[in-house]
Amino acid sequence: MDKKEDPIKQKDLAILPRAQLIKGGFEALSKKNFKDAQYYFGAAIRKAKRVQLWDVEAEFYKFVALYFEGNYNEAVKRCLECLDAVKLTSDEAIKDGHILPTDVIESTLSDALIQTMVIRRDTFWQLINHFWQKSKGEYYLSKKSYSLVQAMMKAWMAFSIETKISYNMLKNEFKPFTAFLQEQLNTADEMQKGSEEKVTAPSQELTSADSKPPQPSMEEIENEFAANLRKYSELTLIRLSNTDIEELLKICRVTRSVSNISEIEKLTDMLGPNSKKVYIEALSQNELLIQKEKKLSEHLAERLRQEVLEFLEKREGI
Repeated sequence: MDKKEDPIKQKDLAILPRAQLIKGGFEALSKKNFKDAQYYFGAAIRKAKRVQLWDVEAEFYKFVALYFEGNYNEAVKRCLECLDAVKLTSDEAIKDGHILPTDVIESTLSDALIQTMVIRRDTFWQLINHFWQKSKGEYYLSKKSYSLVQAMMKAWMAFSIETKISYNMLKNEFKPFTAFLQEQLNTADEMQKGSEEKVTAPSQELTSADSKPPQPSMEEIENEFAANLRKYSELTLIRLSNTDIEELLKICRVTRSVSNISEIEKLTDMLGPNSKKVYIEALSQNELLIQKEKKLSEHLAERLRQEVLEFLEKREGI
């Protein structure tokens, strides 16, 4: 492969304005450069997730890029992330008094998901299970289940009805979601700037090493972590500032409290696999969670530990 393409992959594109990322993605698509398009749309997704938001539009565009590229397995995963993003964004918008239209988007995306599963060569019986039981087949937050007869009919129709997939098929429906996202991004930027302005030079009150205050005990540190986790649960992830997110990631890396690990699992359990990955990566640096033979006493904490171990095994190719 030509090494000239590598710089695009190496750049932290998420530092660019969202509009520029979307534009870059479409320019890559116009040249049928699906990989670069995915990098741009992926950067827009990361930009939103860094402040615990979901970029529904960018999720969809990346799904379509994968679909046109012929990477149907990854396209299915991305479509699921997009469906979850619609649900999560809508729920958060309601808390702010915004009603976002979800019916058309969810219906269209679920049809696109089924078509991609068919092209992926899922069997008739796999599709029946997908429709019949919410926990079977591919799962997403707003998924509905049907009776066995209805599931069989839907599976049969999946092989006979084609959904035309294009980038602009939900263009108008995405506008309220994008407007809400941009409003939240602007708020996050303002909060970040405010935090940076408050940073002052170190205090000059301490004139010698003997004047240093006593260091807090581990119990005091863990209690502070617990208080922060309670605050984050009340706010919900989407309302956390950049400073809060950095503190949460720090807690993931260093806490030695099983109860705090359980609280982290409660806090992040609502996230899809891609959204949760940044926290799993931080948790994978926590010594308490990477000891394979030592189970944790609380169920939620142990469940999160197993998820971290699975992540490490996949990353290391064990």
